[in-house]
Amino acid sequence: MTTASACGALALGAAPMAAEFRLEPSISVQESFSDNVDQDPDGQEKTALITEVSPGAILRWTGRRVTTSIDLALTASHQTDGEDEGITLEPNAAGLGSVEILRENLFLDAAAAASADLLNTREQDTEANREIIQTYSASPRLVGSFGSFADAETSYRFDQVINDDSGDSETLGNSQTHTIEAALNSGSDFAIYRWGLSGQVSESDRDNDDDVSRRDARLDLEYVVDRSFSLLASGGYQFFDDGDQSNDINDPTWNGGFRWRPGPRTDLTATYGQRDNAKSLAADLRYQITPQTGFFAIYSEVLETGQERLARDLSSIGTDPDTGALIDTNTGLPFDPSTSSTSLDNDTQRTKTLSTGLNGVRGRNTFGITGTVEFTEDQSSIGDDEDAYIVNLSWGRQLSPRAQIGTNASYARNEFKLDGREDNEYSAGIEYSYNLFENMRAFGSYDFTKQDSTDSNEEFLENLVTLGVGVTF
Repeated sequence: MTTASACGALALGAAPMAAEFRLEPSISVQESFSDNVDQDPDGQEKTALITEVSPGAILRWTGRRVTTSIDLALTASHQTDGEDEGITLEPNAAGLGSVEILRENLFLDAAAAASADLLNTREQDTEANREIIQTYSASPRLVGSFGSFADAETSYRFDQVINDDSGDSETLGNSQTHTIEAALNSGSDFAIYRWGLSGQVSESDRDNDDDVSRRDARLDLEYVVDRSFSLLASGGYQFFDDGDQSNDINDPTWNGGFRWRPGPRTDLTATYGQRDNAKSLAADLRYQITPQTGFFAIYSEVLETGQERLARDLSSIGTDPDTGALIDTNTGLPFDPSTSSTSLDNDTQRTKTLSTGLNGVRGRNTFGITGTVEFTEDQSSIGDDEDAYIVNLSWGRQLSPRAQIGTNASYARNEFKLDGREDNEYSAGIEYSYNLFENMRAFGSYDFTKQDSTDSNEEFLENLVTLGVGVTF
């Protein structure tokens, strides 16, 4: 699907453009040794050698009417022992593209991702417990304006989530979602009193569960107090039906807040109001400390199914304007097709998430500190709540024109309220790589992972050593 979507975009845009084109095939081969490949408790460990061969390619194409960014990889692995003994194939692909069909008015946007993800955080994060998830999105979009009075946009979006391991209501099932959106926003005539009208209708068809229907209408208002401060308010109506009567919503929505931009480096937006049948807060802070170092903090509260969460994650895919790498446009971090820190399944979940990060470059050093706190309430299973606390640290340094070193450390705590279980996972790793030639690098890494748990069957310790070589063409 990813390749087909890309080819369709290229075919539509090939005639009218002079493009900047880059295609970079690659392949890597690595051998890993694990002393606890299934992350089993003490006394049950199994050692294994894991051989991985990963062909891939990076495609970037930018022209007058077409933009395409695609990363493709397929990993074939052989494991000598453990639950995943034998040969497996895992995709790791993501991309987006846009075609300007009618100049400045009609566009076709598409995005796709496929990867092996751990959806149930009660299980260990091993290959045997990952599920191959594919997420696709396509959207024709019509934009226009009424002079300086208002700008208008109408779109239809099709989202599809496919789980290769789908089969019963206990796991994440396949879904197809159809969404129609329309928006009318004030133009340049409104410099102080700004407004926006928007509406959305969506229907989600799920294989293993009831369908989900949404209806939303909203009026947004902004009063510009001065060049740095604005007051925000909105009011509307919301309808939600997922087949569970206790989750039905048919109520007004509202919020109020502000946006503060005291200078080019700081941007803070915060609102509080009523949505999803509950009082909720939303906040977004960005601070650009230096041109290459930035801080962000984002807090959100949403009511959604697992399939809707994956579709929302895909909608945030973008490209870094400096490097061309695929990123999450909300955080600026490398794109992840699943940002959930808690389990994903068919159930409707009310999730509160706080994400923070400090990432930057200083001389030959790159560094990052990110943190996530996520509280999830399962709306269909009373008491089946899950909380997650995660901290990640990374540091890398260019030792010489050919040599690089990188280190990472993380802490993750998951609390499963229904089970009365708490897991604390600690991990650390180091990698050294050396460019043998301009297009070939050799690398070696060591990773240590240890988990403590209130359930002794979930405790483990693993050491993993990897050696490999990668080539680009």
